[in-house]
This record gives sequence, structure tokens and C-alpha cells, in this order.
Amino acid sequence: MQANDPPRRLGFGVFEVDLRERQLTKRGLRIRLQEQPFQVLAMLLERPGEVVTRDELRSRSLTSRRSRRGSSKLNPQTVCS
Repeated sequence: MQANDPPRRLGFGVFEVDLRERQLTKRGLRIRLQEQPFQVLAMLLERPGEVVTRDELRSRSLTSRRSRRGSSKLNPQTVCS
């Protein structure tokens, strides 16, 4: 890991997120989280104390979805709920 790389694991309360392994745990127990909600969580954790706009969330979600599936659909209800 280089000096400007984000940390691999981030904790908040009883939760821990491993950004490289794409896993969320609560008190050591893995919680299944779909890709899009995980992306939102990761973005918020990578920018603590900052405002993250809906457009930024959409942009990141769309970019990651296109690279994985070639899809550009976004379900705003999933992002906002």
C-alpha cells in the first residue's frame, strides 16, 4: 500500500468494511450486501465528513456497473433507501 492509498479496512461502530475484499462485517459476522449499496457505502466511508452528492453517487455507480456488465441502468430507489 502506497502513502496516498486509502486504507484497506475501515471501521464504524460495530461494523468493519474491507474495501479490497468487498466485505462488510458486523462484530465479525459477514453481512451480504449487493454491489450497488456497497459502492455507496464505500464512497461515503472514503470521504468522511464530506457531502457526497447524488450525482457523484450515480456517476460512481454507473461507472462500476458499466465496467462489470455493460449496463448503464441505475435504480435510484436502491441508492436512496
